Amino acid sequence: MAHNTKTFNVSFPKELLALVDEAAKRQFASRSDLLRTAALEYIQKEQDGAHHDGQSTHDACVSDKEAIDVANSLLERYKQDFRNLSKR
Repeated sequence: MAHNTKTFNVSFPKELLALVDEAAKRQFASRSDLLRTAALEYIQKEQDGAHHDGQSTHDACVSDKEAIDVANSLLERYKQDFRNLSKR
């Protein structure tokens, strides 16, 4: 990344961070690359009107509990997929 960057702290539920790290390993050079890409995609969708359905962007935010629930669900799906591949 260019020298014109800013480092900051962000809090994630540990389950969500595990998914972020797994996705980063598979498809990106780093966790930062994944998060930059996700942020840019979100901003582009918002600018394109994806969040202008009468619901404010703030209302569309995900709570920590919702993020943990989704992360746990995805982790279970990945584990099951891995078990299924291991049986082959």
